[in-house]
Amino acid sequence: MNCAPAIGQLVVGGILNGLITDEALDRVRQATDIVELVSQHVSLKKSGANYLGLCPFHQEKTPSFTVSPGKQIFHCFGCGAGGDAVGFVMRQGNYSFPDAVRFLADRAGIELPERAERAGVGREDWEKLVAVNEAAAEFYQERLWNSPDGKKALNYLKGRGMPDGAAKGFELGYAPASWDALLSHLKARGHEIIILEKAGLAIKKADGTGSYDRFRDRLMFPIRDVKGRHIGFGGRALKNEELPKYLNSPETPLFHKGETLYGIDVAKDEIRKKDYGVIVEGYMDAIACHRAGITNATATLGTALTSGHLRLLSRFSRNVLLVFDADEAGQKAAARSLDVFLPFSPRMTAKVALLPRGDDPDSLLVREGPDALKEAFKGREKLLEFVIKREAAGVLDIDGKIKAAGTITGILARLDDAVERSHYLKMAASELGVEESAVREELGKKINRDVKTGVYRSESANKKPATFDKIESGLIQAALIDPEAALYAADNLTPDDFSDGRLRKIADALFKTALTGNAIEIPRLLDMLDDEDVKRAALELSVREAAHEDPLEYVRGAVLKLMEVRYKRTIEETHTLLLKAGALGEKESVAELSDFRMKMAKALSSKDFELLNKLQKELIEWQKKRSWTK
Repeated sequence: MNCAPAIGQLVVGGILNGLITDEALDRVRQATDIVELVSQHVSLKKSGANYLGLCPFHQEKTPSFTVSPGKQIFHCFGCGAGGDAVGFVMRQGNYSFPDAVRFLADRAGIELPERAERAGVGREDWEKLVAVNEAAAEFYQERLWNSPDGKKALNYLKGRGMPDGAAKGFELGYAPASWDALLSHLKARGHEIIILEKAGLAIKKADGTGSYDRFRDRLMFPIRDVKGRHIGFGGRALKNEELPKYLNSPETPLFHKGETLYGIDVAKDEIRKKDYGVIVEGYMDAIACHRAGITNATATLGTALTSGHLRLLSRFSRNVLLVFDADEAGQKAAARSLDVFLPFSPRMTAKVALLPRGDDPDSLLVREGPDALKEAFKGREKLLEFVIKREAAGVLDIDGKIKAAGTITGILARLDDAVERSHYLKMAASELGVEESAVREELGKKINRDVKTGVYRSESANKKPATFDKIESGLIQAALIDPEAALYAADNLTPDDFSDGRLRKIADALFKTALTGNAIEIPRLLDMLDDEDVKRAALELSVREAAHEDPLEYVRGAVLKLMEVRYKRTIEETHTLLLKAGALGEKESVAELSDFRMKMAKALSSKDFELLNKLQKELIEWQKKRSWTK
């Protein structure tokens, strides 16, 4: 398990990763209580100014995971994981940075400004793409309900038992069989052909002489994002011999199939309310669920489940119910989905429900009604339990048991949580009809584990806390606590006064912040650091218990000591120059350098730092005028 987190995010030109403005990020951070957030996943106990708990990112028996409410950060002294609330969500939920920010924004009820740059298009084109999809959705709906050629699509819906109210509620439409019906309609209303092509509504002809409609003679399902904006379409062929049966919009700046769930805009509130989301396999199935009152249902878009789907759903709940057909294809699809869930376990829980063989939600609803569909959804079990039982089912001979045990332990080895792993190990042994110790030994071969002691090891769990010069690290600690202390240090020192490279980089960010008059906020300070080891060092110093009661007084003393070190180093450098001048026969320089050295030693003895500073500047200017010193 890799415990090295993406601790901070580099701010460039006011945009974080080209996606989220730093102003929006600040709002999200300020609205999030990191202790309350972390407490949902870790049992925390008060310890001085901080909170302690067992790290959720590696196995440990003694708490080394620290959360600082004052600085709104977390840090594990065991594995080195750390960061702010965004960093915690990224690691805990396997989120990308933008998705983590959006998750926290949704949680706090904050509306994030959209960034067109995320799609590689400008704001103007972004708005045009949204507008052309909205116009296309209206055109398709009008053709379904008010045109002669839309009747066959309506007849198809009636044959599937779809009420008019449901069809209108989900804005279903019809794409005419014509090669340019939509193209002509939208072009006449001022929409540019190039925008239709970017939106995936039109396809450029191979000979370059024009474009034609992508969707023709199809029942149309508008696809909307979480905010209800039309971002793409799915089209169902009305002629059974036509292939493909379902056709989706291509990948566009607005539409990414692996990150979109059909119906999420109308299901999200109910997902939050019920604290679980339902994922079915098709448009008609999702609509059938809503017709039956299962209004927390969504559907994948003709693709297998992806991590992008889970990240989207987890913005509203961390519990998922997957619905599959009971046939062999459905069971295989359920088993395959486990690979997507494992990186999210145990942070997300997945259950699976198998419908009666030969049925999907739509057919079951039409044949037996809403109650039958709801009842079928009750027959659920945890996804991993389902997969273990499926692998062990019907295995009687030793060869079969060895093969099944190998598959199951390979899955269990990917679980990070020791309790979860132990639970399923016992279950696997029972299902296979073998001794638990045998399965445990097989599992031990697949993970970095000491079989004799039963202790699971994490490669990063052996990291020791970083060591620093006591005075230098104490000064940084104090400056992180007290803005006045930070300003005093910035006025009297430079980053070069720190011997440790990590502390030099931290001091540079800290001093820049202090000198601009901005508040010292650890999450913002981390944004300024682009080296993970440096960020980790900053986090560790931030959560360590301070060894001083008065930060400003400590910094004043530490500054004097570091200034002494600085001028002692300058005297040593002067002595080196003196020796070099003597070797080169620079008699005048030898005399001048001897005088410099004597004056600096005398000033240092009397701690006349004003004179020392003046002499050091004079020495720098003296060196600039002599080429041999370079």
